[in-house]
Amino acid sequence: MAAAGESFDLVLDGESIRFESEDVLVESVAAEGYACAEDGGYLVGLDTRLDDGLLQEGLARELVRSVQDARKQAGLNVSDRIVLRVTGDGAVEAAATAHREFLMDETLASDWGEEGFGATYTCEHSQDDIQWKIELARVE
Repeated sequence: MAAAGESFDLVLDGESIRFESEDVLVESVAAEGYACAEDGGYLVGLDTRLDDGLLQEGLARELVRSVQDARKQAGLNVSDRIVLRVTGDGAVEAAATAHREFLMDETLASDWGEEGFGATYTCEHSQDDIQWKIELARVE
C-alpha cells in the first residue's frame, strides 16, 4: 500500500503498470448502516444502526423530557421531589422498566407510583405512534 502522494506499481495480467498520485482518486463510501468522515489522512467510521437497547435509551430520554415538561406544567419547583408513574404501550413499559433508575434520578422522583397512588397531575404524550401517560404528585 502506498502512502498518500506516492506513486506505485500494480501488476495486471503479468504486466506492471505505474500509477502516479495524480492518476488515482481515493474516495471513501460508507456501507449501509455506517457513516464515515475523512480529514487529514484519517478516516473514522461509525455504526449508525439502532438496536433495541439504543431505541429504549432514546425513548427513556424522551420520557425524561416529557416528565420535566409535566413538572413545569404542574407548577412544581425545580427542587421538588415527586412520586412518578409512567405507563404506555409495550415499548414505553420496556424503556421505563429498563431505565427506571435513570428516569427517577433525572426527574427527582423519590418513588415509583403504583396504580391509583393519588397523582395530582396527569398528562398524555405521543411521538412516532408511541403513546404514554405521566402521573405525578409532589412529595410533601
